[in-house]
Amino acid sequence: MATIKDNHSGKVFQVSQNPVWIYGVWECGDQRFTDIDQSAYTPTLDYALQTPAQFYGTFKVSEMVAIKDSSDPYVKEFFARFQVFQAGNQLIDPNTVTVQEGLQYLAANPAATPILANQQRIIDICNGVLQ
Repeated sequence: MATIKDNHSGKVFQVSQNPVWIYGVWECGDQRFTDIDQSAYTPTLDYALQTPAQFYGTFKVSEMVAIKDSSDPYVKEFFARFQVFQAGNQLIDPNTVTVQEGLQYLAANPAATPILANQQRIIDICNGVLQ
């Protein structure tokens, strides 16, 4: 079950979808929470673990080609971490800060054209939606 906690009051809200921060607002399916700098609320994510093959399959071919061809050190590190999980056949947890930050970077990519078209792609990847 996904939740989001108000850091000021301590109140925890149950939400219908995993919270995704988009331009100052936590989108949670049935609810939205304004949080300009990501300090007012703390989300608890509830994405299922994915095998490396499942995680790889959530990316569109064009996205994976862009990731592999990128000279951006952050993109290269994101892919290198994936390869470590793949080599060890370890499950990938989309709830981790590393995966979340990596996907956010792929959607924003200040150094070049974003690899992921929008925030919905992050949600789809974390939910294991195959392409």
